[in-house]
Amino acid sequence: MQNWKDLDPDYIKQNFEYRLSFLGLTNVASMMNAVALFAVFIPMLQVSWILTNGGKRRLASHTAICALALAGGLCELIVNLMMIGIHNVVAWLVSSFNLDDWSEEGDGTGWRVLEVVDMTIRGELI
Repeated sequence: MQNWKDLDPDYIKQNFEYRLSFLGLTNVASMMNAVALFAVFIPMLQVSWILTNGGKRRLASHTAICALALAGGLCELIVNLMMIGIHNVVAWLVSSFNLDDWSEEGDGTGWRVLEVVDMTIRGELI
C-alpha cells in the first residue's frame, strides 16, 4: 500500500499490467451488470400492473415507480459503457505511449499521471 501512496512508477506499471490482463473479463462483467438491471424491469412492470388492478387503481404512482426504475437502469448502462470505454482507452495509452520517460530523469511521471487520472475517473463514475 505504501508503494501506491508514494506513486511508485514500477508498482503502478505492474498494477496496470495486471488490471489490463483481465480487460475482456471486466468488460463482460460490466455489460452483464447492466443487462441484469434491465432484466429486473419485466417483473417490476408485471408487479406494477398487478398492483394497479389492470390500470384501475393508483396508476400514476406505479407508472412513476416504473419510470424511475427505467431511468436508474439507463443511467447504470451509461456508466458501464463509459467504464468500458475508459478501460479500453487506458489499455491503448499503456500499449501505445512511453510512460516511463517524460523528462530527462526517466522518473515515470507518465505512470503517475495515468494512475491519478484513472483513480479520479473511477471515483466519479462508480
